[in-house]
Amino acid sequence: MKLLLETTGGFQLQDDTSRVLIRAVGLTVADKTSFVEWRAACGQIRIKAQLGDLATDEEWLAYLKASDGDETLAVASFLSAYPLDEKYTLPSDPDEAAVIKAKRVAAAAKRTPAPAPAPAPAPTPVKPV
Repeated sequence: MKLLLETTGGFQLQDDTSRVLIRAVGLTVADKTSFVEWRAACGQIRIKAQLGDLATDEEWLAYLKASDGDETLAVASFLSAYPLDEKYTLPSDPDEAAVIKAKRVAAAAKRTPAPAPAPAPAPTPVKPV
């Protein structure tokens, strides 16, 4: 299970269990781990929503960008895309889960356009000596 969460202050947290950095500002998608549960119990993390296992932080940031920074709209859209149900939860068999994750990454790569190449630098004029 994944969680959409935020810190309760101006600090970030590093979950070494899942290697996720929970940002100081804004929401982060992270795995539900004992670290996250403990920090929530201590009042350092606020859990906004539970998500299916296929949700990723990168996709969350894409939803936030697409909503022009409107967090309420982004959360509603993201929750409808990754609800907590069997369709969006990975199977307990690690091999099946790896296959589903690989397919998901491949599909996301097809949807993401390649970045535009950087413009060539303007030539520097040469001054005669």
